[in-house]
Order: sequence, then C-alpha cells, then structure tokens
Amino acid sequence: MSFQHLTDKWHPTIGADHQQGPYLRMEMANVIRDHGLFKLPGICDRHVLYTDSNVIFANEITHQDMNWLKSLMPSSGPIFAMYGREHEKERLLPINTGVMMVDIPKFEQAWPDMFAFALAKGPFGAFDQGWITDYFESTPERKANSTLLPVYWNWKPYWPLASQVPVSQIKIFHFHGPKPGRGLETLAHCEPATSPYQHFILWASCCDHAKMGNYALQLFDMFKVSANLIC
Repeated sequence: MSFQHLTDKWHPTIGADHQQGPYLRMEMANVIRDHGLFKLPGICDRHVLYTDSNVIFANEITHQDMNWLKSLMPSSGPIFAMYGREHEKERLLPINTGVMMVDIPKFEQAWPDMFAFALAKGPFGAFDQGWITDYFESTPERKANSTLLPVYWNWKPYWPLASQVPVSQIKIFHFHGPKPGRGLETLAHCEPATSPYQHFILWASCCDHAKMGNYALQLFDMFKVSANLIC
C-alpha cells in the first residue's frame, strides 16, 4: 500500500491481514487508475461500490438500482462517500464501511486532506472504519461529504425484517459479527451465546425468532462452493 509505513507503525504487533486488509479500500483510486479500470467497456466512469469480503449479493442489482444509488450522491454536490449504519439499525449514522459507494474523482481530491488527518490523529479504533468515520465527523465541512447508505444495501443477520417487507428487498447481506461457523448457527438456532455475540443473539431471538439468521444460513449454503470444485 502507498501508506504501508503508517499502518506498520500503527499496528506493529498484528499480522498483515489487519495491517493491510481493512485499509485496502483507501487504495481504490490508485488501483482503478493503475489498471485503467474506468476505461473498460460497460463500467461506470466515476462511482465504485466497494464491499468487505464477508458479503453476499442476496438479490439482483440492476442498472436501475445503481442509477438510483448514484442519484443519492450527485456529482454536482459535495458527497463522495456513502456507507451504512453500524449494528444498531435505528441509529441513522454512517459508521459501517463494510459496503461503501464512493465517487472516485472526489475521493482523489479529498485524499491529501484525509491522509494529513491520519498522520495527525491516527491510529484509530476499528482500523479504516475509524479513520473514515472520525474524518467525516471532525468538521461540519467534512461531514457534508458523506451520507447514509440505504439500509437494504448493508443488511445484518441479526436485524429482523418487517413483516410486510420481502427478503427480495435486501441487496447486499453483510455477515457482520456472527458468521458461518463463527456464531451464525447459534443465532439461527436461538442458542445461548458467549461474548462477543451475545447481544446479537438476544436481538435476533427476541425480535423475529431468528428468522433472519436462518435466511442468512440458507443464503450461505446456496452460494458456497462445493468441495469438489476446490479439491
């Protein structure tokens, strides 16, 4: 990474998976420019939808969907980053960077300021997420550069879905917290859980009897690769 020296300094005792992995989204403009990705046919010329690796695109995302999403951050306005709420669904604040819509030209313009902020204020809690959130929250002018991603584009397995809302509304399912083999089965079966997922299990079992947890497991089973294709 172009700022590897900085993350090495911030996280001297952890592995490369956390020294580099969470911060790769900060390099998206460099990757696009170095590989000419915006020059490829059929590719949007300024916006990127960036996700963590622990997501499933649960339902079809159409050109109409993407055009609507882009309309929430018009090129003529100040917004260049749109990302989701954290674990509390009713707290309408952009915090979770697991799914981000980014206007790359504006991001590149802001990058020197973002990097200077990191030099002055880092390290941050929650790695890149802390950097991004703290940056946008630091001044009213910076805050105007971000907005909240619609909830169905970063849906968590412990959030109950309203009875009148079909699961087809969920665009991106984010295995935030409980994951397959690491707590999701406990959530889906309403079993007692140990820290750190106990509060997630409580929310899921109390609110919808873990229906969403079971849906998450079904999604995972549907899309996982057969061992025969790997071995």
